[in-house]
Amino acid sequence: MEDWAIWQRWELADHTGKTDLSTHPALPDESERHMELENILEKLLVIDPAKAVTRIAHFEALGLETLPKGVLRPLQVKWTEGSGT
Repeated sequence: MEDWAIWQRWELADHTGKTDLSTHPALPDESERHMELENILEKLLVIDPAKAVTRIAHFEALGLETLPKGVLRPLQVKWTEGSGT
């Protein structure tokens, strides 16, 4: 969640002209923490095919916030069982 928040702050800054693609995926003052989190998550987010399940995501945008064009709105997701294929 922390790394997602870092990316969301970068996205908003990018779409409002406060940074550019050269800083992606984190603002300069957060890039070191992003790298720390990336190293932690890379070791933890590993798919075990024997335990993997398939689900279908249904997304719904939350609120009527006015955000700059291109910025992802907050989303809610509902997961349902997939077909397994």
